[in-house]
Amino acid sequence: MAAENFERGTIKNVGNCYLWRLEIRGFSAESPLIKTFIEGIISTWKLYLERKKFYVKLISANISDSQFTVSISTNDFSISWEISTKESNKYHYLGDTPFLRALPMEVMFEISVKYKDEKVIFEEVLPISKIKKDLAKLLTDEKFSDVTLVGRGGMQFRAHKNILSARSEVFAAMFDNEFLENKANSVSIDDIDGEVLQEMLNYIYTEEIVSKELAADLYVAADKYALVDLQSLCESILTQTMDIYSVADILLLAERTSNERLKRNALQFILKNIVAVMETASWKRLQALDHNLCIDVLSKTIKAICNDEQISDIECFE
Repeated sequence: MAAENFERGTIKNVGNCYLWRLEIRGFSAESPLIKTFIEGIISTWKLYLERKKFYVKLISANISDSQFTVSISTNDFSISWEISTKESNKYHYLGDTPFLRALPMEVMFEISVKYKDEKVIFEEVLPISKIKKDLAKLLTDEKFSDVTLVGRGGMQFRAHKNILSARSEVFAAMFDNEFLENKANSVSIDDIDGEVLQEMLNYIYTEEIVSKELAADLYVAADKYALVDLQSLCESILTQTMDIYSVADILLLAERTSNERLKRNALQFILKNIVAVMETASWKRLQALDHNLCIDVLSKTIKAICNDEQISDIECFE
C-alpha cells in the first residue's frame, strides 16, 4: 500500500476507500468517525484495533434495511465481511492482523452496498431494468447488427460495433483501425468457448450474467477485452464460492492475471485447508502447470507448523 502524507490517527477518503493511519498506544487504536455516502446511503463507521485484532462498528445509517460489504486490508492482511444495518452499534470481529510493522501503519477500509430495501430498488433500479430488457432484445434481434463474433467451437453471435466499442477499449481499437476483422465484419475468438462468449456479450449489453459457474472463464475473457467491471464481478463470485476443489485453480488464475487480492484470498483458504486441498484434481493441475507456486504454498504451511503460528498470521507472497 503506497504511503500517504497525512497525520497519524486521521482518515483520508479515496472514493469508497478510507485510509486510516494508525496511532498505536499499547497495541490498541481507535479511528475517528468515518462518514460515507454511497449510492444514496449515508452511514457512519468506526474501526478498532485491539492487540492485533480488528473490529468494526456500524454506528448509524439513514436506511432501515441495507447490507454492506466492508473490507479491511494492510500490507500483511485482508478480509471482507457483510454487515446489515440491523446489526448497528455492535462490534464485528474482522480478524487478526499478522503482526504490527513499523508505525505508523496504514489500513485501507473499503465499503460497498450489497442490498437495498424494496422501496429503493423500486425507485432506482426499475428504469434501468427497462433499458436492460431493451438491450437484451437488441442482442437477440439480428436486424441491425453489423458484426459477427465466432467463438471456439464455431458458435456465432451477431452484435453491434458501436455497443462493443463503447463497452470495451479492445473492441474499440479493433473497429477503429484497418484490422481484417473490421473489414470483414467478423471477429474470430478461438480462445473463448461459445457459451462463455455468449455470457460475455450478455454482460456487455445488460451488465448481468446468468451462469455463475462460468465465472473463472468469464474472468479470463473480461481480462482479454478490458471489461474491468465484469472482471471485478467474477472475482467476487470466485472469492465467495471457492472451496477445496476449486481454490487451486483460482490461485493459478490469480497468479497468471497478476491479481494480488484474489491470490491472497486463495492462498489463505488453501493454508487453512491444505490437507484436503492437496487431495483434489485442481491441486494436481497446479502442480503440473506451476510447480513453483506449489512450493510457495507448501513453504508457507511448513513455516506455520514449525513456528506454531496461526494460519492467519502467515504472510502471503513475498
